[in-house]
Amino acid sequence: LYPEMCRAIDAAGDARAKLALVIEAALAGNLFDAGAAAAVQNVAFCDEEQKACEFPEDESKRFNLDATQLFATFAKAQEKVMRPARGWKFDDFEAIAERLSGPKPWKRVLIFCDNAGADTMGMVLLARYLASINGVTQVALVANETAALND
Repeated sequence: LYPEMCRAIDAAGDARAKLALVIEAALAGNLFDAGAAAAVQNVAFCDEEQKACEFPEDESKRFNLDATQLFATFAKAQEKVMRPARGWKFDDFEAIAERLSGPKPWKRVLIFCDNAGADTMGMVLLARYLASINGVTQVALVANETAALND
């Protein structure tokens, strides 16, 4: 899944499109936390409002998604968090894009993330992008050493 996501981001047209993709990946990773089976099931098998779910009859297939299913499920999570034309409810995208492309980009970025699952993948994609856009920004990922309730 990670290499596919890297290729999709690298193939995006311009810096703003890439920034949107990595932010959406970070948000989708949080929604699609691979460490939480119920969350993955809801994204994979339920409608957008999670009112109607169609789980496989074979119960083992609910928890064991192959790479193709994981990619498709992550893509569904991304669709749910895509930035609408009017922006997200809490949206600093424009300010972030301007800062990253302006004369004074951040020298250091500290990203707090989960210590397992797709949340981590989304944050690693964000860190990878931020570290690649200029020769100035240093990026560090920070996570709990052990699992935390409601992390």
